[in-house]
Amino acid sequence: MIAANLLALTLLIGFAGGRWLPAAAWARQAPRLAIAAWCVLLGTVGAGILAVGVTVLLPAPPVVCALLFWCVHPDSPATALALRVAGDMVALGLAGTLLTALVRAGWLLRAQVRSRRRHRAMLTLAGRPDAALGGTVIEHPRAAAYLAPDRRVVVTSGALEELSPAQLGAVLAHEHAHAGGRHQVLLDAVRLAARALPGLRLTRVAQQQIGRLVELRADDVAARTHGRRALAAALVTMAGATPPGLVAAHGGDVAERLRRLLVPPKRLGPWRSAAIVAALLVVAALPVVGLALDGWWPGLVRCVWIG
Repeated sequence: MIAANLLALTLLIGFAGGRWLPAAAWARQAPRLAIAAWCVLLGTVGAGILAVGVTVLLPAPPVVCALLFWCVHPDSPATALALRVAGDMVALGLAGTLLTALVRAGWLLRAQVRSRRRHRAMLTLAGRPDAALGGTVIEHPRAAAYLAPDRRVVVTSGALEELSPAQLGAVLAHEHAHAGGRHQVLLDAVRLAARALPGLRLTRVAQQQIGRLVELRADDVAARTHGRRALAAALVTMAGATPPGLVAAHGGDVAERLRRLLVPPKRLGPWRSAAIVAALLVVAALPVVGLALDGWWPGLVRCVWIG
């Protein structure tokens, strides 16, 4: 497939998915499946853009590929030259955008690593491990709990004083669900992509939606063993600020989480789940199928001859 067609397909997938997924009612019913859907969408768009970049930056001589849609036959040397210059400009623009994003991502990653290193050092100095809780306790009057960058569950002394045993157990189960699901790694990756490409709406929406969905998923895991009402009561007690960049038991949209805990949504049926999984597989396969058509449909791979 000519790069312009692949780029158009990739942008269409990103545009449609970025508007369909946030409005999908089933995401509240099956947050884990919704998280997987966002991962498939972002992975498909990212792979498509990478394939476009490779096709544009590494054209196959002696033709100028990846310029326009389907068949283009220049009627004069001047037209062929103009098309080649246009292709070079597209290549330079794409290369500049990718380079800028990589540099910005590198600086952001470096700053994040430094911040997380300082946070771990603070926990080592100020926190005390508690084997019974399976986490680290820090002295603070406000009730809070969150997952540290090194996957340690951190609980404040205020939470130990204000929460009942059932509530504390639900909160700890919530944080351990974050750790088991690698939610912090996922959020870090999406946050880095959103900051490296600030003009891309899809990454901004994905960051907000995945941050919301991981909280719903952790709620479901914790509620299985400790009950929904205990976790809801803990949320009311702990409602407040979340440590920046970290997943916390009182994070996300607390009002939505409370409604969902007190009035659980119906479970997603197996047939509907299977249909969503099938749709995700189709989306993930579209760029691969498009590239495979290169060998089957000659009209898609005709390029502009310049020699």
